[in-house]
Amino acid sequence: MNLNGNADISIFLKIEGEDISSQISMSLLNLKQLINEPSRITQTSRTLVDLIFTLLPELYVFGVLPIGFSDHSAIFGIRKLHRVPLPPPRMIEIRNYKHHNPALFCDDLKNIPWDILELEQTPNEAWLFFKDLFLTAAEKHAPIVTRRVRGRSVPWSTPEIKDVMKKRDYKHNKAILTNSELHWSNYKRLRNAVNTKMRKEKVIIIPTSSQMTRILRKCGRL
Repeated sequence: MNLNGNADISIFLKIEGEDISSQISMSLLNLKQLINEPSRITQTSRTLVDLIFTLLPELYVFGVLPIGFSDHSAIFGIRKLHRVPLPPPRMIEIRNYKHHNPALFCDDLKNIPWDILELEQTPNEAWLFFKDLFLTAAEKHAPIVTRRVRGRSVPWSTPEIKDVMKKRDYKHNKAILTNSELHWSNYKRLRNAVNTKMRKEKVIIIPTSSQMTRILRKCGRL
């Protein structure tokens, strides 16, 4: 997704000590403004009013070209044809609750002699001892494991959506294995729920063309 046009205000200006470019970038959420040279040069001013916004700046070669028939220079953005390499995956540590039994975990916590914490000399020492006892029990029931995740974050993929995705994938596997009409129906229902939730989140994070126009007009009135 990209957007270009005239913002009717120079983003080199500062309003109340804050760079207007940062205000515009924040208003446009995930869009990055590419042009960083003056696009209109007169005898008395140098301003940047012709802009290009994009979600993927690494895909473009961009710049400003002076033209003789206007005091506005031409701006350009050329999309690269080659595929931009994805950022390397990240390794994170999470607790594995696959075999977690809440009742057994509570029993183990009840069996810990918590009264020995009163023997510690300072609150900090008591806290460290408590932490060690608790994490030892937690490690038994929900051990820490290492998982590989994608390097680029997806802002519209919320924890709620990820939870529904797991249920969708589970039902999909069940449907493939059993070919049951019930499982296929459940899978389709969850698939549609994921798509609907993601569309709603994208509307919040990525402005529509009409929202973008209103934002730019607002910036022009600052």
